[in-house]
Amino acid sequence: MVPVEDKVSGHHGFDAAAGRDVSLAVHRSIKPKSLPKVLNCTRPQAVQLGDEGLLDPIVDGPRDAVGRTRKAIYDRDIARFLERLHARARVVGEAPVGMVSIAKAAEKAKMTCIEILHLVLGGFAQKAIRLDGIEGYDAIYVDPIELRAQKAMHLPGMSASDAFGKLKLPKPSGWDLAHRQAEPRLAPIIVEGMDGQHRFFRFDEKCVAFFASKYTTEPRIANSNEIEVKDVQARLKRRGVRPVLGKIEIGIDLYRTADIPSFETS
Repeated sequence: MVPVEDKVSGHHGFDAAAGRDVSLAVHRSIKPKSLPKVLNCTRPQAVQLGDEGLLDPIVDGPRDAVGRTRKAIYDRDIARFLERLHARARVVGEAPVGMVSIAKAAEKAKMTCIEILHLVLGGFAQKAIRLDGIEGYDAIYVDPIELRAQKAMHLPGMSASDAFGKLKLPKPSGWDLAHRQAEPRLAPIIVEGMDGQHRFFRFDEKCVAFFASKYTTEPRIANSNEIEVKDVQARLKRRGVRPVLGKIEIGIDLYRTADIPSFETS
């Protein structure tokens, strides 16, 4: 609606019909704090859905642009997610012996809940069931033994959350780098579901380590030198060091490691 590349005046014009559509969509959205109730899951499970890209906020993460303030999720996206999830599980009245909730299966199979969801949505957890009379996320039951076998075959490398955590990247910035076609980019391993209806990203540990050796951020520089981020910013500004990608592009400043001067104290 409002251009982010150029300066925006207080009298910027936009299409009225498009404006009404956006207004209606925003009103048909769910705030993050309400997600656990809507999805029938725990708060950490709801957070994982956003972190791993299964539910995209309308606006996520700061950018140097006008109007980027909302972080709600469209209710239609929530409905589509639940529809896809429920479609992967046959309905039963009672869980057979050995079938447990996603949270319990995560403990037994030593996986995260989001990894289990990817296996279910990808059609790899073929024993998945849905308890009749229960709504949402908590209705899904899976077999931990089956999950352990499928994990070895279909969950290579590390999760997006783990990769971004190792690089000290905000989740939105990590996804921006993963979706880039040009360098610098954080190349993902793309895992396709059995019928092409679900796709998710994993990350090779060696590729993550290589990216960390080639590029860095102000928080990483600060941590490695035991100084404040503001001191890093001041030093880089004085030395004329410019980021290879800036906040407008990925929400943070990304630098080439080779361009970073020594921060030894006198």
